Amino acid sequence: MKKRNLVSYIAILMAIGFIIAVVGIIIDGQVMQKSYETTAAQSYNYRMAFLAMAAFAFLVCLVAIICMNGLRQLRSSEVEILNEHYTNLLKRYYDAINDMELLQKDIESIRKKKREQIESLQQQLRLCSVNPSDNHECNIERLVLDSQLVSHFHSLASKASRVSDAEWNALMQLLEIHFPVFTQRISSPQLTESERRVCMLIRLRFVPTEMAALMDVSVQQITNIRSRINSKLFRRKGAQGVDVLLNSIR
Repeated sequence: MKKRNLVSYIAILMAIGFIIAVVGIIIDGQVMQKSYETTAAQSYNYRMAFLAMAAFAFLVCLVAIICMNGLRQLRSSEVEILNEHYTNLLKRYYDAINDMELLQKDIESIRKKKREQIESLQQQLRLCSVNPSDNHECNIERLVLDSQLVSHFHSLASKASRVSDAEWNALMQLLEIHFPVFTQRISSPQLTESERRVCMLIRLRFVPTEMAALMDVSVQQITNIRSRINSKLFRRKGAQGVDVLLNSIR
């Protein structure tokens, strides 16, 4: 009897223990479920926060890259503008230097021709002052230089217009009338037509730039023609002094 009661107590205790264990397991399961749900919610929140921070960081980086590219393009554009401006200034600088050098050469050439013209005029003035009997010749020369035909040639030269053959012939006739010795000398078969025309223009006090305009050639070509005239008529090299020698032919 006592054994049965002991067994019954033990069975009851085991049942109670089982029930307590089951209840404990249920309670633990609920607690774990709640803990899992809380952990899942926290994990979700953490993931969303991380994604939000990542998206924000991406946007910040994107904006920074766009701003840096914009600044780089702006700086590149400014550098290109400065380089273009510098290149234009440099080109204008060298153009100005070249123009100045050309102008200096032209001025020197004009000075040289004017010196020759002055020497020729001084020689003519000396002849007129030393020999009073030559005043008539000086008057004739002034008459020719002031003639309408010579003035017409100066006008053509100022307009860079070519002279017709008829006008060249008329000028030759004018010189034959008043300077027959001179025209006879330049009628030498050694001279070409161009060289003969340059002789006439020299005798009538035309400057090389006017000669070049009337004959439609460059000033350098006029210089070359004058050199050939000096060589053929006076056996001298170069163009220097040819004006004086031609004007001394009487």
